[in-house]
Amino acid sequence: AVRERLRQVSGCALEGEAAGLLPSFVLGDEGGVSARTRDEFRAAGLAHLAAVSGANTAYVVGAVLLAAAALGVGRRGRIVAAGLALGGFVAVVGPEPAVLRAAGTGAIGLAALGAHRTGRPLAALAAVVLVVALLDPATATGTGFVLSVTATAALVLAARPVALRIRRPWMPGPVADILAVCVVAHLATLPVLVASGLGQGPWALPANIAVAPPVP
Repeated sequence: AVRERLRQVSGCALEGEAAGLLPSFVLGDEGGVSARTRDEFRAAGLAHLAAVSGANTAYVVGAVLLAAAALGVGRRGRIVAAGLALGGFVAVVGPEPAVLRAAGTGAIGLAALGAHRTGRPLAALAAVVLVVALLDPATATGTGFVLSVTATAALVLAARPVALRIRRPWMPGPVADILAVCVVAHLATLPVLVASGLGQGPWALPANIAVAPPVP
């Protein structure tokens, strides 16, 4: 019902390709997106926007964390609220493999926030890889899963140090965080993309940085 309502609202408020892109961005509902538009997003290095990915869960979790912080909720309460929102998002979108993969990386990200160190999230990520490899080897060796694991590991290890390194007095903290996430995730996943024949041009990184603020 939520998915159908979003399609109706999008069709009333937007025109043309935009009407189909909004449900695709939010819930991975690609029914209204043409093959040409999919190809254009893929060529620009932005294909992850038109399908449910770790970015979607990051937006959901990030919005709840910010809202809870604005209401004065404590750190543990913020993480619990974000976890519940993440579960609700999965329920709305549907338990497809890509959605569960994205939700798993989101849960590991919340674990990183709660643990104050990288060891526990990395151990959780390793456990997820082990379980998936045992239960579904085809998924474990798929490009999508490898990209998710690579990006998550890179973000846990390098996003915060890179954000601190590039932060300047004239640059707000959130801007540095966005830049760090884009750069770290792109550089970490680029070898996987090249090895799998999905390599992207040099425009993919600036394109992802450009859309990072407006998409959420």
